Formats: sequence, structure tokens, C-alpha cells
Amino acid sequence: MELIGMIASWDFCLFLLGIIGVTVFTWVHKVISKCNPKIFAIICVIIAYFAITYIRQCC
Repeated sequence: MELIGMIASWDFCLFLLGIIGVTVFTWVHKVISKCNPKIFAIICVIIAYFAITYIRQCC
């Protein structure tokens, strides 16, 4: 039961974002855009980080 609580925590979401965020956003970029995929992915990770921390503070 402790594992489910950890998976649902915000810290775990930020951990996953740090581990697979750049890879996922690089793949998304290749599908939808033609600018530099590494820069696009890093910007998306930063935006996702701010979104997660903002939602965490509100709720």
C-alpha cells in the first residue's frame, strides 16, 4: 500500500519528469515540429515542472 501512495505523490511525478521528460518531449517534438528537438524538450520539461509545482501549491 505504501508503494501506491508513493506513486501518487507529487515528488514521484517530478522524479518521472526528470527521468523520462526529455525523451518524451523529444519524441513529441519530432512528430510535430522542425526546430531543434533538444531545446524544445528542455523547454517543455521546464514548463511541465512549473505546472506541476503550481498545481501542487494550489491543491
